[in-house]
Amino acid sequence: MSNLYHDISALTEGSLTEEEVADFCSAQSLGDFWLFEHTAHVPDSKILNFSSMTEMETHLLGEGSILNAFTTYAVAVVNGNVRNFEIARDAGSDTILFSKDEQLESSNPFEGKQYPWYVRWSNA
Repeated sequence: MSNLYHDISALTEGSLTEEEVADFCSAQSLGDFWLFEHTAHVPDSKILNFSSMTEMETHLLGEGSILNAFTTYAVAVVNGNVRNFEIARDAGSDTILFSKDEQLESSNPFEGKQYPWYVRWSNA
């Protein structure tokens, strides 16, 4: 396991101090908005930098990110802090959450759903 994987694991578990997170971001030349994505079947991991939260959200909702069946998970970091998120859609009075498990168990569990996905951030 490389140091990057160790650092990402420690970052997502919340076991790094703010200073260690800042050092990690600086060492990786990361900006204020970045995303760690992992694809297990290859395996492959990548870190993507974004110029804004909107740009990150646009990527998350695209075909090449977490909505892609091959992307195993994504970790969002904003201003040096891990930000938890859910992908959701409103269907009338109901909110439907994207489920990676449901996606993998069905050939296309979201077919015919006309409501757009959006990113719902669960911590500030």
